[in-house]
Amino acid sequence: MLHILWLVIKFILIVLGILLGLVLLAVALLLFCPVRYRASAVKEGIEWKLVKANAAVSWLFGGIAAHLQFEQGEMHTSIRILGISMDKFLEKRMKKAAASEASRQPDTESKIGAKKKTSKGAENESCPPLSGDIQISHEMQNRSETIEPDAEPQNPSQTIEPHSESEEPVRTDILLLSEDETSDEGAEHNSRPKRSIGELIRSILEKLRQILTAPFRLLRALAAIPGRIVQKIRNIALTFRGIYAKIDWWKQFVNHPRTQEAISLVWNHAKGLVKHVLPTKIEGKVTFGSEDPAVTGTVLAILGMSFPLHKNRIAVNPLFDGENVLEGEIRLKGRIYGWVLLKAAVTIYFNKNVKYVINRWKHKEG
Repeated sequence: MLHILWLVIKFILIVLGILLGLVLLAVALLLFCPVRYRASAVKEGIEWKLVKANAAVSWLFGGIAAHLQFEQGEMHTSIRILGISMDKFLEKRMKKAAASEASRQPDTESKIGAKKKTSKGAENESCPPLSGDIQISHEMQNRSETIEPDAEPQNPSQTIEPHSESEEPVRTDILLLSEDETSDEGAEHNSRPKRSIGELIRSILEKLRQILTAPFRLLRALAAIPGRIVQKIRNIALTFRGIYAKIDWWKQFVNHPRTQEAISLVWNHAKGLVKHVLPTKIEGKVTFGSEDPAVTGTVLAILGMSFPLHKNRIAVNPLFDGENVLEGEIRLKGRIYGWVLLKAAVTIYFNKNVKYVINRWKHKEG
């Protein structure tokens, strides 16, 4: 029993060790396997359509790579994983999906046809032949013919005079309705003048009240104007005080020694990251010129400011012949390590001055 338990524990430990090794391998690859990139561009002639550009980004020693190509105004992209093109893989999947849908369509059509046939059969079963109905109608006609049309009722006292009893209540109802309507109209006619006179008196009194109270309302509005002006001035003063308070707070916040140290730390790491991300190798040559020699000189001065970046590895050939020319080729490549990014992020996050700045920013209102 103990031997079996030990084998189970041993198997679990082996599995955990394999998983831990895979996790450590993934972390090591993310930190120490660089992401490499390279790009190149060539331009010949005046038109921009003649530009040819290529760019590629790879990781895991080229196991995962993305390529981008621009040529003759068209852009093409491709992604490869372990040498397998994802574009072709997706195309195959799309073709398989289209083929499966095409194979399903005839099956669905056949099912629909079978459903239609079954529905037609059910309708035919639910509608029996009309011969029985025709026979029944003939029997009913024969029975009606056998009955004597001029047969008199056995009890003459039970004869009903048509429309004799029904006319009287209708007439009485009409008379009653007419009397009620006339009485209502008379009441309304009598009440209308009374209502109109009351409303007229009320409207006259309301107008008199408005005329009499108009001067008092005007005086009240004039008396309230200075108070409103004072309130507006107070509001403006409060807004300016709030602005000044915020400006003072920002001054104290920015000029604080710990804030200055945090800003300098972030700035130094940002410069280091930019230097790390920039290409490690640049080479090429550029030939340019303009109709105006002054423009050519200005562009040459601007390009001279980029010497610290490419360290004079790009040969610049200016032309002062009075023609618009821009030709050349440039190639560059670089790499990005994950551990550099992680080191900068950890250093900034766990820095005491940065934490102080974050806490001060969260509680700036207090």
